[in-house]
Amino acid sequence: MRFLCRWLAPASIAMIVWALPYSTLAEDWPMWRYDVGHTGSSPEQLSENLRLQWVLELPTPVPCWPYPSQYKVQFDHTYEPIVMDGLLFVPSMIRDCMTAYDAETGEERWRFYTDGPVRFAPVGSKGKIYFVSDDGCLY
Repeated sequence: MRFLCRWLAPASIAMIVWALPYSTLAEDWPMWRYDVGHTGSSPEQLSENLRLQWVLELPTPVPCWPYPSQYKVQFDHTYEPIVMDGLLFVPSMIRDCMTAYDAETGEERWRFYTDGPVRFAPVGSKGKIYFVSDDGCLY
């Protein structure tokens, strides 16, 4: 995990979305690491014909706790998006917001600002997104 965090730390983070050519959207990924067990594995089978659909470059995350002095508290070293109902939801500890992007085109659909950084991954359920901010609120 540390290697991955160091690799993702350069000046900008590129989130790359792969999609099947001319296909419908894949199954939802409604919470961090897919499910309640955080298995990081979906039962969906991917085609061998994947292609780059779009790229989203985001500002480099700024962790709340310095490494290595607080190495056990490294929850915000990278973005933790989820996918639900054809939208990619990306929390931002830099812009203090939650942003929804169209999963097929990468277009921004909406952005909701909070009064503090959004450090943790959101959770999606029954068409709603739940997330917390450093402002102490659950949205």
